[in-house]
Amino acid sequence: MSCKHPFPVRVISLENSVDRHHYVQAQLDGFGLRHSITKGVEGNILSSGEIEKIYDRTTALSSRGKHLHRGEIGCALSHIGLYQEIVNDELEGMCILEDDVNIDPEI
Repeated sequence: MSCKHPFPVRVISLENSVDRHHYVQAQLDGFGLRHSITKGVEGNILSSGEIEKIYDRTTALSSRGKHLHRGEIGCALSHIGLYQEIVNDELEGMCILEDDVNIDPEI
């Protein structure tokens, strides 16, 4: 089965998540979807200084009712990086997936 789609497909995955790479690639290949793996931001290795530059604890608490942990911050940064690619490359859109996606064959 091959599927034509107008947008690039990007999969966010941490560099050392090899099993997840294979899992999501098998799914997407099964649909005939060209895609690329995008290295996710590992929030657990961000320095406190890096986090302070980008993360406002007060805003997070007021908008989400809780503070974000480092993994959530890394995940957000990974998505923001792809949003920036959309803007920079003037793309109409992009299909952004994470490496733990389970794609329903009926889609």
